[in-house]
Amino acid sequence: MNLKIRNKKAMGWTLIWIINFFVVIVSILVITGIVTGTINKQIETKNLRAQILAKRLIYNPECLAYYDSSNQRTEIGTIDKSKLNDLTISNCYGGDDTIGIKITIGTKEYYLNKNIYRDIAPIAFSGQYQRYNEKFFIKTYSGSTIDFEYVNIDLVMDK
Repeated sequence: MNLKIRNKKAMGWTLIWIINFFVVIVSILVITGIVTGTINKQIETKNLRAQILAKRLIYNPECLAYYDSSNQRTEIGTIDKSKLNDLTISNCYGGDDTIGIKITIGTKEYYLNKNIYRDIAPIAFSGQYQRYNEKFFIKTYSGSTIDFEYVNIDLVMDK
């Protein structure tokens, strides 16, 4: 069967429709890729548990967050240095002995389960353990002095 388009106008329209079809397909693929990439980035759950555990220290008034009794509110992102000790950190996590945390503020280091941290940290790259590290630039409250410091939270735990 030999089909020939004898009308030059029809040949032009056919070519335009074919080109339009490919442009639409490519546009759909590009938009789908962008949307999928954005959604996957927003739903990143690989480190979700570790992020929650690390940020609990800074944002929870029972942990290290500064509670202003005159205003009756917690200052989000402000650490009360008077709470900074291994006992407070241990109470914050309820005695969870499956994680190890090292908190560095300036040159001082504080630990939760120091032995676990020191045992797991060197081998955290293996598939059995997870390591999460986050650095914050936050306010620190000490008596009546407010400073801005970097806080590094390094967390290791079983996967």
